Amino acid sequence: MNNKSKGRTAEKIARIFLLSKGYQIIFQNYRFSRLGEIDLICCFDNILIFVEVKSRSSLLWGQPEEAVGYEKQGQLKKLANIFLYEFNEFTEYQIRFDVIAILNNNKVKCEISHLRDAF
Repeated sequence: MNNKSKGRTAEKIARIFLLSKGYQIIFQNYRFSRLGEIDLICCFDNILIFVEVKSRSSLLWGQPEEAVGYEKQGQLKKLANIFLYEFNEFTEYQIRFDVIAILNNNKVKCEISHLRDAF
């Protein structure tokens, strides 16, 4: 399985996880030009949540959430501002940035961590 399909699988797991917690998925893979992509955009209790999904098959390169560094955070914030400009019906919502970290090292059962208000 290549990295792109692993990422899509992780996003699917994250989407199912969030739906099971009562989140409403507004967008998946929101992209603006070459600036990048927001994996998931959700609503929960009048909060608009921009979600970055990271997965690892081992801890050899660290925890999945450690891959969301300052540069990626800045990119996501820029994309969120563009999204809010494009879809102004969400401007009255509170904003939050979450990370869903998935560790799938045994291919049968994965560990999911939901870092709310991660940055």
